[in-house]
Amino acid sequence: MTNEEIVTEIKKGNKNYLSDLWSAVEKFIIGQAHKFHIKYNLRCAQLGVEVDDLVQVGYFAILDAIEAYTGEFKFITYLNYHLRNQFFILAKMKSTGWQKNTVHQACSLNNYVGEDDNLSYIDLISDTKAEKAFDDIVEDDYNNQLKIAFSSAFCALTSHQREVIKRIYIDGITLTKCANEFGVTKGSISNSKAAAFKKLRKDKELSGLALTLA
Repeated sequence: MTNEEIVTEIKKGNKNYLSDLWSAVEKFIIGQAHKFHIKYNLRCAQLGVEVDDLVQVGYFAILDAIEAYTGEFKFITYLNYHLRNQFFILAKMKSTGWQKNTVHQACSLNNYVGEDDNLSYIDLISDTKAEKAFDDIVEDDYNNQLKIAFSSAFCALTSHQREVIKRIYIDGITLTKCANEFGVTKGSISNSKAAAFKKLRKDKELSGLALTLA
């Protein structure tokens, strides 16, 4: 079943599908949690927010996304929005005061909403450009961390394994051609490739960044 089909069943009242939906989007939530934690590591450290904490609030984001889901977009689009919102709440970043901004806006906009001293009216103003900028920055930071982690893990491979991975995945040659170049069997190349990926999967930095290796 697709995410959308699972959500449709849940909205019909079949709550048993919640576990299926969690399994389907868990990797996405973990990846987004790591991106957020990398970008705002200082803020998270100040409040003691760990990646696991961010992942846990992902469940509430799923519930929010299910409620908001109308079928107009893919479910993951709804989830991404509500996931970011839950991260901001957990890190107490729904208030402009967290940045210690000395530029004061109109007093009426700075008034807090109800009794919630973490949310002001100005926080409710949608800024799609700011959201896009936030996504871009987090994505860039995450990709930089990923490049560093992958380079380190790649260097831990044997020279033969590195060359096999390079020829197949960077140069784009077939297993058969790679085997001919090395003067070995196709099975030998497959084994070298599998051994290389096994090492990469065990790398703590890569697994921490939720990188899925085929």
